[in-house]
Order: sequence, then C-alpha cells, then structure tokens
Amino acid sequence: VVMEHKLQLFRNIMELTTDDTSNEEFVNSVKNEVLGNNIYVYTPKGDVFELPLGSTPIDFAYKVHTRVGDTMVGAMVNDLIVPLNSKLKDGDVVKINTNKNATPSLEWLKIVKTSQAKNKIKAYFSKVSLIDS
Repeated sequence: VVMEHKLQLFRNIMELTTDDTSNEEFVNSVKNEVLGNNIYVYTPKGDVFELPLGSTPIDFAYKVHTRVGDTMVGAMVNDLIVPLNSKLKDGDVVKINTNKNATPSLEWLKIVKTSQAKNKIKAYFSKVSLIDS
C-alpha cells in the first residue's frame, strides 16, 4: 500500500509538468494538488477519485477521462443537478452528463482547480487552433 501511494504521488507530480509551466507554478501545483488537502469523490458505480479541495465537476470529468471532460454538458452531485462551478465535497457522488457533439468552453479555464483539467482544456483548444498553448 505504501509503494502504491508513492507511485500515485509520483504520477500526480508528473501530470503537473508541462512545457509552459513556470517553476513557481509547478511548485504551487505540487503543494496544492499533491501535498495539500484532498477530497475523495465517487462515481455512481462507486469508483473513487482523489481531487484537491475546491475542485469542480469539470475537474472530476477530466480526472475520469479526457473525452468525458471534452464532451461534458452538465453534472449531478448526490442526485442533484449542479452548476459546473460548484465546489465538490468529500464523499460526493458525481455523475457527468455528456454529449458526443459537445465541446469545452474557454470559460472553464477560470473555473477549474486542477492543472490536469487546465492543461487538457488548453490542449483541446490548441488542437482546434483557437488559442496558443
């Protein structure tokens, strides 16, 4: 269990590294996302995901899978429809509603907490040549 935790910690740190991240941003990301306060949220099937405190349904969607995040149209937390900027709490059960024709919004960059979600949103838009990454 200890080795598995160390490997997950290492994976989390590696996810934070990108070419356009300054050293200061990287250190802050490690402090907040890897060493900071975390919450544990669940899928309706009972799978658990660890996220930093203050994460939103968008962060959760991108943690599950890039395609889930990119095609997200809404979220339900504990069987209630919630705004995408809602802060998740420890123990929440999160269901992401998707539509295969949906795309991310640039506004999401202001909402998400995790570097992983920010990087995936930026990657989507650089792929469609709308913003520089």
